[in-house]
Amino acid sequence: MTFLDYMFMCHKRPERSFFYKGKQLPLCSRCTGICVGYVVGMFYVFFAVFSWTVAIGGMVPLVIDGTGQLLGYWESNNFRRFLTGTLFGTTFIHFLILNVTASYRIGTSFGLHLVS
Repeated sequence: MTFLDYMFMCHKRPERSFFYKGKQLPLCSRCTGICVGYVVGMFYVFFAVFSWTVAIGGMVPLVIDGTGQLLGYWESNNFRRFLTGTLFGTTFIHFLILNVTASYRIGTSFGLHLVS
């Protein structure tokens, strides 16, 4: 197993994956989007104004698309999977930053400090 297998636990279904020069990418289109979103999110943090609304709101499209597909309401295409995955990955980094910041503030409000 590769690092990506452990990180994403992706199903790798060929009909839900991108191909490059006739070879299937190691992740499905949604997981590829999430991975790209993580990278975009790491650069995005330098320019972002952090808000819980943006962090949660950016994850909702993936949840709606994935749930609608799972329940059989529609069959999503690879472009939509990639787009919602990228948005999710970017805002997930945003969400992590907000959680770390909130945890730090809560800890310091109790007098806990990382360095004495």
